[in-house]
Amino acid sequence: MPCGQPWLKSLQWLLWPAGLLKLLERAGLIGGAGLFPDRVSGQLWLARVWRDATDGNFGLSLPQFVLVAGRLGRLLLAGCVDPEPSEEDGPSQIQGVEAFAKQVLGTSA
Repeated sequence: MPCGQPWLKSLQWLLWPAGLLKLLERAGLIGGAGLFPDRVSGQLWLARVWRDATDGNFGLSLPQFVLVAGRLGRLLLAGCVDPEPSEEDGPSQIQGVEAFAKQVLGTSA
């Protein structure tokens, strides 16, 4: 498929901090009953995680995006941001990715 496809441009947009933050807002993870009480706290968490996931680069590769999505999903399953659940005691990375996908896509099972 050519690179001009709309779905590909949308995916590329998510691999940048602003795109992922917008996705978190649209999925209800920021504000109200979301994981983050406001946009600033979501940005601060994402900036720290982004720096760790990308080794200081600006964009995420697809595997790095999956790791960040899994981390967010594990937070969803634990119901908190601080302290973050450990990988040993908390939900697995795969469970986290599934929880993130369900939240973002709005599915229940």
